[in-house]
Amino acid sequence: MRSKTGQWAFVLLSSVAVAVLVALVGFQQKRSLAKSEVEAAYGELELALATLSVRMATMAEAVEQTPDLTPLHFSDLYADLLHSSTRTHERAIAFIPEVRSAGDLDRLLDRFRAEYEATGYPEFALFPEMTADAIFPAIMVEPAARRADLFGFNVGASPERLTAAYDALEHGAMTSSAPVALSREEGAPATGFLLLYPVRLAASHPGVGYDQAILAAGMTPVALFSDRVALSDRNIVRLEIGIGGALLPVTLSAGTDEPLLNISIERDVTLPPIRTRGFEVPVQASVVYLPQLLDAAPPLIAASVTFLIGYLLMNLATTRTASKRELEAALRSKEVELREAYRIQARSQRVEALGRLVGGVAHDFNNILSVILGNLELMKEEKIVRTDEPLIEEAIGATQRGAHLTRQLLLVGRKSHLQPRTLDVARVLLDSTSMLRRVLPESIELTAAPAAGLWRIRADLDGLNNALLNLAINSRDAMEGRGKLIIEAANSHATPDYIKDRPEEELAPGRYVIISVTDTGGGMTAATAERAFDPFFTTKHATDGSGLGLPSVLGFCRQSGGTCRIYSEPGVGTTVRMFLPVSGEAANRATAMEPPDPPANAGGRILLAEDEDSVARIMQKQLESFGYAVQRVSTGDAAWELLQGRQNFDPLITDLVMPGEIQGAELARRVEGLLPSMKLLLVSGYLSPGSGDRGQWRRDAAHGADETRPPPRTPAGNRRGDERLSSACGLAGRTQRAVEAPPASPWGRSPTPGCASRHSPARPGPPP
Repeated sequence: MRSKTGQWAFVLLSSVAVAVLVALVGFQQKRSLAKSEVEAAYGELELALATLSVRMATMAEAVEQTPDLTPLHFSDLYADLLHSSTRTHERAIAFIPEVRSAGDLDRLLDRFRAEYEATGYPEFALFPEMTADAIFPAIMVEPAARRADLFGFNVGASPERLTAAYDALEHGAMTSSAPVALSREEGAPATGFLLLYPVRLAASHPGVGYDQAILAAGMTPVALFSDRVALSDRNIVRLEIGIGGALLPVTLSAGTDEPLLNISIERDVTLPPIRTRGFEVPVQASVVYLPQLLDAAPPLIAASVTFLIGYLLMNLATTRTASKRELEAALRSKEVELREAYRIQARSQRVEALGRLVGGVAHDFNNILSVILGNLELMKEEKIVRTDEPLIEEAIGATQRGAHLTRQLLLVGRKSHLQPRTLDVARVLLDSTSMLRRVLPESIELTAAPAAGLWRIRADLDGLNNALLNLAINSRDAMEGRGKLIIEAANSHATPDYIKDRPEEELAPGRYVIISVTDTGGGMTAATAERAFDPFFTTKHATDGSGLGLPSVLGFCRQSGGTCRIYSEPGVGTTVRMFLPVSGEAANRATAMEPPDPPANAGGRILLAEDEDSVARIMQKQLESFGYAVQRVSTGDAAWELLQGRQNFDPLITDLVMPGEIQGAELARRVEGLLPSMKLLLVSGYLSPGSGDRGQWRRDAAHGADETRPPPRTPAGNRRGDERLSSACGLAGRTQRAVEAPPASPWGRSPTPGCASRHSPARPGPPP
């Protein structure tokens, strides 16, 4: 083990030594490049000062020899200088006389006005405003592109420039100003300087308005170097140029901002002063290098070559061990994922099996309750026993509570028949709040806060109200009759990524409206909240709850195409959120419609197709007691034979699932083709897979098999028999079948839960 450690240490130290050596060689190369850049900038500045000194002396001599200098003569002199030189270093050259008074300046400008216009000068305006006695205006400027910036500038208003001007006139030699801003912008940084050359006029120039002047040339080192000096994109050169008794800092780079990390290559290198006619210019230079990732490549390559052989030989065993560990970790991760997938699948299968069980039990129990309730009501109406007998009322009440329990079971198993329609959530919440205030005690503060601009949803109105009622009752019990209950609604999007992370929620991507019910009760622990949606699970006393409240809410949400989630914290409260899908094509239509007036005609001859003998017998007795003539058959095939014989029936009442080849839905489609004006009423204990789902019914409707149309408005004079027909149908506690929203019953009122109708313009039937 020690020998192996020593070998690894030798390989590592050798690799580091080689990397350091290569890095030092690279640093020396970068330093040599930095020195050459500094020398290039220094040489360019020296050349610019020398060249400009000669050109200004030549131009000053020519001006002094010109008896009457005009803007046109000045332009010609500047052009001659450009022909004699291949490079220009100045921003501009201006002729600036010392004018004795403002009147002399006005006369001077009047004399040159014609030539100003001819040569393209802008309107003269002295700037900055005169705040000093000295008037040194720039009355001639070349090249023409710089006239707008310099024409009219008063050197006498700038102490730095004025001092340099008087110094040049006093010593008769070129001088430089301190660093100044060569811009008209107020507060601009000092990035350049002026070179000023004296011009003295002989006595042979009387009447010009001045007897001495200066030639001023502006120079900006940054612009000079950027045009003439090639810089590395990783170097930043900093020069300190001593000009006019002050330092002018100049930073040169190839457009790279200086980061926090940099390496100093040269620091405060003093260069020989640049000597010109009249003054010297000291220069200091520093260079920093901006490192990049590629700089590490040569040392790393060198170290890698040294390290590679030892690494390959000594790392074989380590690689095998690491591969084994990675494989074991991957297997453990896959096992965890597989167990989670099995858990979700098992839970889904349990819920599905429970749903089938609940649906079957509820269907059979529903039929039993239908027979019991029907016989009890017949006994009451036919006065077989005393009508005031309380036992009959108690039996009917118990049967109706059993029917309510079956509806909850169907919701839990997602077998309940819903009648979805487009709903305005804000309106539904406000209506539900009014209803809940009658259920909740005054000690509970109830607030409904729907957000603005809510999307419309497609859901069953009764199912939504029942879900809100269940949640409100749970919150009331959790708060022990005192607290705050808040009902909110907001728009939301479920993205594919959100759905992917929550496979157990059975939610499709899309737009949803989230209805939240929040209470300030005692809250639940995480373990309790996880089981809150389990059927028959309850934290209440056995006699205080059935354990179907929250499961029925979840069943309603999922059957509506959404889901339900619960958030709870002990001691804080609980929030239940219902995700309900947004309505599609009907989202922009009004949702609330008042039921139309019922037709006046009622009664008639009814064809009843029902395979459950006890249920059919009760429905027949009820209908006959209401005054209808009932022809009863037990299969769809038998009903079709009667209808093909053109026997006169007013409505057809049929179960969805019956023995034989022709089921209820198929019988309805055939009747649609044979007798399009005949009224239909379809009933079923629950929506089993075999009965055809609502989507299939709508697809058939698209081909003309069924359609929901509002009934004609007629006087509502004969309602009692029609209400009894709906009551007889509703007696069975059956699930209704409708194409869209539940229409008004063609016999007088909206169908009760358990009935569905397809109606057409009413035709009169025989009286009861």
